[in-house]
Amino acid sequence: MEKLGLIFGSSAPDRAAPISRRAIVAGLALSPFALIACGASGGQGSSPGATSSGPTASPAPDEAVRATCARAEADLIALYDATIVAHPNTPGLSKIRDEHAAHFEAFGVDGNPSTAPNVAQSQSQALKDLQKAEQVAADARTADCVAVGDAALARLIALIAASEAAHAVALGGAA
Repeated sequence: MEKLGLIFGSSAPDRAAPISRRAIVAGLALSPFALIACGASGGQGSSPGATSSGPTASPAPDEAVRATCARAEADLIALYDATIVAHPNTPGLSKIRDEHAAHFEAFGVDGNPSTAPNVAQSQSQALKDLQKAEQVAADARTADCVAVGDAALARLIALIAASEAAHAVALGGAA
């Protein structure tokens, strides 16, 4: 429980979890790298003489990545919901869960969790599991943004990857 006070600043369940300057800087520091890795510099074409006659990749692979990302967000939402039910006095989890709901909505597709999540009985282990899930998600989204041809989708995925990396830091781990 003492570690929760260090992570969230308070053990009161009704207070929003403050995010440290270090977590914000880490998230912001990862954003440009994710955007660069995704090739999302703001333009549609990747070469100076490219025309904007169409996307660089066919829409089907981009839509498959979009669906995969949405399903991963649904999985994270389910994990947060289950953790909130199992450990209702853990501050800050609802706010992060709501951010994942916004990520899910941004993809604009339907999706359901792949499996019902298992939550550790120990609150500290449940937080470690959430932190690990956030880091795995951040790594997967970084790889996903490289796989898409649409620059706008790549930017969206990169920003979500940065958000998930910041969540991992806020939950107590170094991204």
